[in-house]
Amino acid sequence: MQIHQTNLTIGMSLRELLAISFREKRKIIYAAVIPPIAALLLLLVLTPIYRAETGLVIKTGREYIAMAQGQSSPIGPSSTLQEEVNTEIQIMTSRGVLEKVVNKLGLQNIYPGLGVGMFSAGTVMDTAIDRLAKSLDVEPVKLSNVLNVTFEHENPKVATEVLTAIVDTYQATHLEVYAGDRARSYQQEILREVDELDHLEHERATVKIDNGIYDIALQRASLITQRSDAETHLQEAQTRMVTLQKRLASLHASRGGIKPKVTSAETAKNELEYSQNALTDLRRNETALLARYAPENPQVEQVRDQIRDVQRHIAALNGSTDGTKSDPVALSAQIDQQIVIDETEFAPLQAEITEYTAQIAKISAELERIEKADTALRVLTERIDAVNGDVKITREAFEQARALDDMDRAKIVSISEIQPVITSEKPAKPKKTLYLAGGLLIGLLAAGVVVAIAVASNNTFVAAESVERQLRLPVLVTVPREAGLKGGFIAG
Repeated sequence: MQIHQTNLTIGMSLRELLAISFREKRKIIYAAVIPPIAALLLLLVLTPIYRAETGLVIKTGREYIAMAQGQSSPIGPSSTLQEEVNTEIQIMTSRGVLEKVVNKLGLQNIYPGLGVGMFSAGTVMDTAIDRLAKSLDVEPVKLSNVLNVTFEHENPKVATEVLTAIVDTYQATHLEVYAGDRARSYQQEILREVDELDHLEHERATVKIDNGIYDIALQRASLITQRSDAETHLQEAQTRMVTLQKRLASLHASRGGIKPKVTSAETAKNELEYSQNALTDLRRNETALLARYAPENPQVEQVRDQIRDVQRHIAALNGSTDGTKSDPVALSAQIDQQIVIDETEFAPLQAEITEYTAQIAKISAELERIEKADTALRVLTERIDAVNGDVKITREAFEQARALDDMDRAKIVSISEIQPVITSEKPAKPKKTLYLAGGLLIGLLAAGVVVAIAVASNNTFVAAESVERQLRLPVLVTVPREAGLKGGFIAG
C-alpha cells in the first residue's frame, strides 16, 4: 500500500526514523566517513606552513603631542594612538619596504622557482610582493601600543630571515621618514673642503721642493748678505782698477819725461821725488790688498818687497849730493818694472770685477726666484687659511646640524622589539585538529542530510505505527516482506 509521502512524514516516531535510517545505512555511513577521510588525506597532501612572529612596541614621541599652554611656539597638531599605530602598520606593509626586503634577501631565496611558467599579469617582483603582503600579518593589540607581526612560509628558516629583514627595513624606513638629514649636506661639504685643502697643501709642498725652499726668511737674508759682500768687493775692485789705471797713466807719463843725460844732483832729486811718490802708491796698494787678503798673500808680499826696495833706494838717494850720469838707468828700470807689475795685476783685477758682476747677477736672479716663490706660497697660504676657516665653520655647522638631527631622532616614535623573531618548530598550518574536527562535523552533517532526504522521500510504511497513524485502525498482525520486495512488511 502506498500513500502520499506528506501524510507519512507527519507525526513520524523514533522507531520509524530508525527504520528509515537503517534502510539507508550505507548512504549514511558513506556520508559520515568520506569527509573525515578526505580531511585526513588533505592533511597529508597540503604543504606545512611555518609562522615566524615578533612583537613591536610603539613609544609615542613628542612630535605627536600638543604643546602645553604658556609656551611661545604655536601648538602643533596632535594624533591619537590609533592613528600612530595605523601609520606604522602602513609603513611596515608598504610596497617600498617589501621590495627592499626582496632585493636584500633575493627573490629566489624567498620564493624558489617563482616566475617559471607564470602567465599572470605583472612582473615577477609584483607577484613576490603580493605573496609577501598576503603572508605578512600586522595586528595591533587592542587598548595598547603593541603590534603583533607574523609571517608565514613553507621554510621555517626563510620565515625567520624574512620577518627579521622586514622589521629591520621597517625601522630604517621609519627613520628616513621622520628623522631630519641636515648633517649630510654639511658632511659632503666638509669632504669637498678637505680634498681642496689636501690639494693646496700638495701644491705648496711642490712649490717648495721645485724652488728648493726650506726657510724663505733665512734664505733671503743669506742671499742679501752674499750680494752685499759681492757688491762691496766689486766696488773695491773697481776702485783699485781706477787707481791702477791712473797709476799706469802716471808711470807712462813719468817714463816719457825722463832726460837721457842729467847731472847727478838733478838725477838724485828727480829720483828721490819719484821714489817718494812710488812709495806712497805702493803703501796705498798694500792697504787695499790687506783689506782683501791675509798678510801672507803672495801679492801682499810682492808689494812689501817693492816698498822695501823703494825705501832702500830713497835712503841711497838721500846720501847723494852731486855727480853726473850719462843715463838715468836705475829710475827707468824701476818705472819699467812697476809698469810691468801694474799691467800684470790689471788682467786678474778685470777678471775679478767680471766674476763679482756675474755673482751679483746670479744672486739677484736667485732672490727674484725666491720672491716669486714666496709670492706663490703666500697666495697658497692665504687660500689654505681661508679653506681652514671654511672647514672650521662647516664643522661647527655640521655639529649643530647633527645635534638637531639627533634631537629629531629622539623626538620621533621609537620602535622596539619585545622579543626577537621566533619561528615555532610546529607548523602553524594546516591545523590537524581543525581539519579532523571539520571532517567529522561535515560527515555528521552529511549523514543528517542523507537521513533527512530519506525521510522526506519515503513513500512506504516502515512500521505498524505508520499504518495505525494513517488508517486509524489497529494492526493485529505484521508479516515481514520477502527479500527483494519493496516495503518493510505487510499489515493485516
